[in-house]
Amino acid sequence: MPIAARRKKNSSSESSNGSSPSSSSDDEDILSSKFSRSMTNKTTELTLKDDEDTMGFQAPLPEYDEEQGESDDDRRTLSRVIESSASGFIENNKKRSIEKKKRKRIYFICVSMCKYECVRRAAKRLNFREVSDEDDWNVYWTDTSVGIERVAQMKKWQKINHFPGMSEICRKDSLTRNMSRMVKMFPKEYAFYPKAWCLPADYSDFTKYCAEKKCKTFISKPDVGCQGRGIFLTKNPSKDIKSSDNFVVQVYVNR
Repeated sequence: MPIAARRKKNSSSESSNGSSPSSSSDDEDILSSKFSRSMTNKTTELTLKDDEDTMGFQAPLPEYDEEQGESDDDRRTLSRVIESSASGFIENNKKRSIEKKKRKRIYFICVSMCKYECVRRAAKRLNFREVSDEDDWNVYWTDTSVGIERVAQMKKWQKINHFPGMSEICRKDSLTRNMSRMVKMFPKEYAFYPKAWCLPADYSDFTKYCAEKKCKTFISKPDVGCQGRGIFLTKNPSKDIKSSDNFVVQVYVNR
């Protein structure tokens, strides 16, 4: 009930009962004290109480301020969305990589300049297809050295089993000459390399060394041989090695 109506009711009852004006003022003091105590005890609810009626007031909720930025719920939702999208992207990449691995690629090999049957058997086991020199190939296997012109014409996805100038380190006589030069230029750095000679050019130096260092074991190799053919060990080089032999002779290193 409104305060004004309550006051009118009290005044009318007082006039009918013949009460004095002092009792009306006492009632007003009681109402004001109840109102003040209610305001002190509750900060979010305003209540006016008397013997019969109650009037309540609920404080409004604070409005959302756009300048304050995103709320905690929005940030958590956004982080979950980002995590789910990232995990989905990673999963898709994994599936694509697995699919690429499952696909069988076809490679082409050219062995027209190769005389070894083991290379063809290995290529067949790997599902390589043999093509001619004029076709597009992925691998070119040759038994001879290659020139700079052939390498310059190769595409970036083509491979070859030789490179220009590799005979300087693959042939035994060329490797021996190059290593002997390095020993003379850098004796400390190349002290690991055993003494070696290219015959017949170094035959005189070889016989001189044999006279000074007796009871030495030497290993003799043909300068153009391969696969271990023609290699032998000797402790009597004057009988086993002739001045006209095309050999690479080296001091044998025991285990």
